[in-house]
Amino acid sequence: MNLKEKALEYFECFEKKNLEGLSKMFHEDICLKDWNVFASGKENVLQENQNIFDSIDKISISIEKLHCCSMTIIAELLIIADDNPPLPVVDIIEYEYHMGSFEIISIKAYRGN
Repeated sequence: MNLKEKALEYFECFEKKNLEGLSKMFHEDICLKDWNVFASGKENVLQENQNIFDSIDKISISIEKLHCCSMTIIAELLIIADDNPPLPVVDIIEYEYHMGSFEIISIKAYRGN
C-alpha cells in the first residue's frame, strides 16, 4: 500500500468515526494541531478525535486534491459536519516508517475561509 492509499484509508476511518482504525494508523508519538486543538501522544490524539466525533452526528470528507512528497501527504479537503456549509481544510499528514508499516506521526490541519 502506498502513502496516498494510506491517506485515503485515514480519511475513510475519520469519516466513519472509526477510532480503532485510526489507532492502528497512529504512531505512539503522534502530534495533532489544528485551529482549535493541540494534542500529542496517541491516547491524547485519539481523545481529541473522540471529542470531535461526539460533537457531531455525521461528517463527510470530499478530497479535492491529494499531493504526496516523500513521507508527507498534503490534502485539500471540503469537510461537511452535520448540515453545516462545507468547510475548506488543508491537512498536512507526516508519516514515519515504523516496524514494517507507515504510521502517522503528525497531522496539521489548516482551516480555509
